[in-house]
Order: sequence, then C-alpha cells, then structure tokens
Amino acid sequence: MDDSDDVSPIYFVEYMFENSDGRKMVHGRLMLRGLQTVLGTSANEREVFLTNDCLVFDLGDVKQTVVMDILLTPWGYQHRKTNANNDKIDRARAEERRRRRLPLEYYCRSLYWPERGAFFCLSTNTMGLGSGVCQSCKMKETQKEKEIFKVNKSKTTFSLKGAEYSVKDFVYLRPHYFAADGKAMDTSKSRKNARLKPFVVCHLLEIELSKSYKLADPESTKVKVRRFFRPDDISP
Repeated sequence: MDDSDDVSPIYFVEYMFENSDGRKMVHGRLMLRGLQTVLGTSANEREVFLTNDCLVFDLGDVKQTVVMDILLTPWGYQHRKTNANNDKIDRARAEERRRRRLPLEYYCRSLYWPERGAFFCLSTNTMGLGSGVCQSCKMKETQKEKEIFKVNKSKTTFSLKGAEYSVKDFVYLRPHYFAADGKAMDTSKSRKNARLKPFVVCHLLEIELSKSYKLADPESTKVKVRRFFRPDDISP
C-alpha cells in the first residue's frame, strides 16, 4: 500500500472478499519492520513481525507484492547446529541478492505484541486461511466480550474487566473503602508525606443488585464482604 512515509507498510493477507458494491477488498494484518519495534537498529533489515493490527482496504490500493517466508525455528540444543547452518545459508543468499541488486526478500517468525511487551511464536495453523475469519479480530471480539460487566442469574458470579469473581472468593479491595472518613487516601508520589497502605483482603459473601436498574452495571451493583485484618491494622 502507498504511505506518506518513505517506507510503505506491509500487510499479511488473511482473506479477500467482494462487498455489496462489488468492490474487491482485502482484510490484512499489519507487519512491522524490526526498526518499528523495540529491537530498533539491532533488528535484521529482512525480518518483519506480524501484529494484531488489522485493516480492510481496497485491492486497488495494493502497491505491489513482496516475497516473505514464514520461518519456524525448532528449539533445543539438538537443533543448534542445524539452525546455525540454515542461518549461514540464508545470510549468504541474501548477500548474493543484494549484490545482484534484486528486491529484498523478507522473513517472519514472530508475532509482535507490544501491549504484552513480548514476541510470540506464530500460530501458522490459523493464519491466511482465506475463510473470511481473522484470528486476530476474533481474539479482540472475545476479549471485548469478557470486559463487559455481567452477573449470572443466580447472583453468585460476576465478571469485571476480563476477570471473573464468585461468592466465597477472596479478593483485594482498596484501603480507602474502609477509611474512617470515607475519603480516598492521597498516594501521589509528589507528596513527600504520603503514606501508602496495602490492599485489604476480603472474603466475598454476597452480590447485591439494585432493583431500580433493569441491567446490571458496576455502579449499581454492590458486594458484601468480610474483611480480614493485618497485624498492622490491629496493633497499637
């Protein structure tokens, strides 16, 4: 695709389709060059990284195709020699192509997930199936569904921000909920005398829904808990 920058973005095609207007469309996942990741200048110029950032664009927006190989490197001491030989052959081939001024060939062997601060192995069995389903989009929809606040019919379990809590669970609560004046404690680092207190351990006893609301939401839902005291809380 064309881009305002000197380097055009690279997209991995998950599937193509034709919309209701008859326009041919592409659903792709963005691939980043090493310079665009935390690796910076230490990355190989030929290595690109798959991301979970998707884009739907017109087929006519494609500038050109690029050659890219999916590399799966086996792990383990028994594979070190083979991997080293393969890397040596690959570098020699790349150097020969550079000498002959042939187009750069890329390779990809990792998923770059900056939100989790890590690189992951590629899930090749879910990539580019052409089935109209993108694994990255499916994962985002699942995560979005988990983040919706819900309370089950028996009022014994609720989900909040992707985590599930049930009656009889032990949870952490912020200490200001138990402050004598009911005010939150200022724990700003800019305050030299700010006193930090640990979270309070509580036993979840009951989930109470407000009768005035038809749908459960975090603001109208209350929980009854039993507090556990730390030694510092009861010592004189």
